[in-house]
Amino acid sequence: MKKISIRRIFSFILIVFVIGGVLYINSPRYIIKRTVMWYERDFTIPVFCKKVRFEYDRKTGNYTGKFKISEHQSQKIIEKLEYCKERASEANKKNSIKNEENLDSLSPGVLNCTYVWNFMLRYDYEKEEWERRENVDGKDLYPEDWMMEDDSQVLEIYSINPQKWGQYTLYKGKDVTSYITIYKNLKNEYYFCIKYTDFSDWKGIDYSISGK
Repeated sequence: MKKISIRRIFSFILIVFVIGGVLYINSPRYIIKRTVMWYERDFTIPVFCKKVRFEYDRKTGNYTGKFKISEHQSQKIIEKLEYCKERASEANKKNSIKNEENLDSLSPGVLNCTYVWNFMLRYDYEKEEWERRENVDGKDLYPEDWMMEDDSQVLEIYSINPQKWGQYTLYKGKDVTSYITIYKNLKNEYYFCIKYTDFSDWKGIDYSISGK
């Protein structure tokens, strides 16, 4: 009887672990972690945030999601993405794939670093400096009307994609990009919006977005 009971207990524990694993690998948090920073896999949504809506196309891998976050979480996400942007910038400086110089000295992290761009910054060629966009209309960013709100304050917009140029990068998949927006609405509520696409369903956010 004891052996049967022990077997049942272990079987129950195993089933719980299997179900938990299946739920996790199909969760937005795991999907985002696996796709946004495809090589580093060091970015995803906070553990404690509220899912507003998440749509995932298993056939293409495309997904669109919106999550309610706290002000503190929004700051942490922006800090993380700015760090990733600087990491990508440094990797790009070191990467000499174009002329294949010093190829042996480049680490896998440099060769495969995920590229991050901040669309809230634009270059003023007359002043020869970067300046920040203001008053960006968030309603024009995504095709889904539930992603952004009227009169929302767009805090940051990021475009993130694998480094896919050159024969030495590990990424050999299709052309994909993650578009991330952090915004605050009139109620001082903060939201994290993400759209991951292979451009079969959407052309992406145009870098020449409106804003002064």
